Amino acid sequence: IGWPLAELWQGPLATQLGLPSLVRPNDLAPAVLNGNISDIDPHFFLAALTLGAMIEAHTIQRKEQGIEPRFIGDIGFDPLGAYPSDPTLQRQIQEAEINNGRLAMLAITGYALAEYVNHV
Repeated sequence: IGWPLAELWQGPLATQLGLPSLVRPNDLAPAVLNGNISDIDPHFFLAALTLGAMIEAHTIQRKEQGIEPRFIGDIGFDPLGAYPSDPTLQRQIQEAEINNGRLAMLAITGYALAEYVNHV
C-alpha cells in the first residue's frame, strides 16, 4: 500500500476501510495523561502480552537447545545477517542502539508532556 499507518487509522479514512480509528472523537490519542487509555480495545493489551510471552518462550527454547545469548536481549533474530562479526563493530552498534533507545524514550516523554500541558 505504501501509506503510513497513522493515515489509515484516522477517523474518516479508517471508517471507509473498515479499520479501527486510533484517534478518538475529541482528537486525543490514547494516552495515560489525557485519560483516553481506557478507550483502547482490551484485545490490544492481550495481543501485546501474548507477543511478549512468545518472545520469552523462544528465548527459553534457545537456552534449552544450548544456544546461550551473546548479550541481554539476544533472541537470534538477524534475517539479513547485518550484525557484524567484528567485536569492535558489534560494540559500536550496541552503543548506537542504546543511544537511539534513550533518545526515543526522551522524545515520547516530550510528546506526552506536551499533550498533557497543551491539552491536545
